[in-house]
Amino acid sequence: MAPLGGTSVQPNRVSLLLGLLAAAACDDHLYPAQGGDGECEPTWSGVQVFLGDNCLTCHGGPDAPSGAGIVLPDAITADLNDLSTPLLPQYGGELVVPGSADTSVLWQAVSHSGTAEVVVMPIGSVDPVPGYECVETWINDGALLDE
Repeated sequence: MAPLGGTSVQPNRVSLLLGLLAAAACDDHLYPAQGGDGECEPTWSGVQVFLGDNCLTCHGGPDAPSGAGIVLPDAITADLNDLSTPLLPQYGGELVVPGSADTSVLWQAVSHSGTAEVVVMPIGSVDPVPGYECVETWINDGALLDE
């Protein structure tokens, strides 16, 4: 690789650097979660409020920082409308598996209970954000979109 500032940069280090930059693009310190009151109804409406309070700063659409991955809540509805194809195979499967929070990537991320492939959300948080339990209940109750 061509020298950069007098030193050579290895391709694998460039990949690592780009990955770290993408993660930093939505660092919770730079783009803090709005935070809610910790109350969350275990319904689709309640989960959307939870997402709005804690996730949409980074996962909220075209204006979200680059590198945020999925756009919520659209990815959830797309996933639930087509369960025949895993939405997130790189993380072990479906974003939401109705009736099974433990195998749902969304629950693993917000509860900090996932495998090494699943990044805890919000990025950089030590503990899950208040009210996250409603996501588990909603998923285990069948992840119904209409109420």
